[in-house]
Amino acid sequence: MNLIFFLLAGGVVLLLAEIFLPGMIAGICGVLALLAATLLVFIQYGAEAGIYLLVSELVLTLIGFLIWMKLFPETKFGKQFILPGDSNSSPLPEEFFELLQQTGKTLTSLRPGGTIEIRGRRYDAVSEGLFIESGEAVRVVKLDGQIIVVRKQH
Repeated sequence: MNLIFFLLAGGVVLLLAEIFLPGMIAGICGVLALLAATLLVFIQYGAEAGIYLLVSELVLTLIGFLIWMKLFPETKFGKQFILPGDSNSSPLPEEFFELLQQTGKTLTSLRPGGTIEIRGRRYDAVSEGLFIESGEAVRVVKLDGQIIVVRKQH
């Protein structure tokens, strides 16, 4: 009984240590300790006790995981792993989407990438594959993700 308790407690401690230790070694050892404890319960106390322990371990693991998922992002340690800002918002400003079909001029040569100016603001852009000289008029023909694609205005 002492060995079973030691394996259960050690497994839980190792699984908790996995949060802070890299490499998954502590987590794997924790899972193996819990499985060894369950196997010993099956051997020493029978199938019914073993199944009760196994189901208890699974339920407590699920509950612990759900609590961890809820609370961990709010901790000081957890905030180090999460980017600030609203995860539901687009990383691009709303005005970016208004650039489609706008005209501007190239500030640098587009070979095919370079810098353009539209309404007094500078943007990185690419041409449709053609070389465009600096100072030429261009029109935004496509927004591909964060890439502004332009065509020379005639």
